Amino acid sequence: MSKSLGNFYCIPDLFEKGFRAEEIRYIMLSAHYRTKVNFTLDKQHEAKVSIRRIQELQSRLEEMDSEVWDGFPTEMEQFNIAIENDLDSPNALAVFFEWIRNTNSKLDEKAFTESDVSEGLNFIAYFDSIYGILPKAGSAPKDVIGLVEEREDARQNKDWEKSDKIRDQILEKGWTVKDKIDGPKLTPK
Repeated sequence: MSKSLGNFYCIPDLFEKGFRAEEIRYIMLSAHYRTKVNFTLDKQHEAKVSIRRIQELQSRLEEMDSEVWDGFPTEMEQFNIAIENDLDSPNALAVFFEWIRNTNSKLDEKAFTESDVSEGLNFIAYFDSIYGILPKAGSAPKDVIGLVEEREDARQNKDWEKSDKIRDQILEKGWTVKDKIDGPKLTPK
């Protein structure tokens, strides 16, 4: 490997190529720590899609009311076993994403209880406390946050044309904005 050959990257190089910190972390943690990691656009896309899947499930669960805030799903035990087995992160991710698939199916079938909601949110929070791949509130660049605020002003004034143009500018910068009851929600594209 050699930087002059173009097959070696430092973290700043990856940022210049458009990678976000969360994507870099995901790519590194999706491979076993004893193996080499190859940063490609395909890997970046895979990281974006995976992070988005977690965020979408988290949003679905947050939209459901839950008075209960304890417990974890049974899959968490398998997740912990994988982590404790020589830090087998790829296997832990497989367990987590299988749980996401099953949870989305249960949500689609409306076979979800209030305790399932809290267990799911707890598991996502536990997962992110280990992996740290979910973008934190306010992690968007200041110029994007400024555009969101400007868009909100346009929406308040019912200037839908300006609001749509600003939404497109936000999208060009790599972010999507969704209008929720409690205000706009900004997520990486």
